[in-house]
Amino acid sequence: MTDNTTIFSLRLPRSIKEELSRVAKEDNTSMNQFAVVAIAEKLAVMRTAKFMQERMDLADEEVFDRILNREDTPPPFPGDELPEGYIPPRRD
Repeated sequence: MTDNTTIFSLRLPRSIKEELSRVAKEDNTSMNQFAVVAIAEKLAVMRTAKFMQERMDLADEEVFDRILNREDTPPPFPGDELPEGYIPPRRD
């Protein structure tokens, strides 16, 4: 079995290292493991945001509106309605 890890030296402000140590201890894990998971989560968030933006850029808003406003579209289920006064976000 090959080892797919590498060593990466990281400079941290002392306050961040101390907080990392506290939180990792509370999480019952090592600082290294906690940091690796935190970095992996951040990378996943960034990749997901990029993917969603790429998908959004492909969207045809006119087709979307036409589908949503079809006469045969059933009303939303109770609890799925938009809040009163909802204003959709602007796409720039």
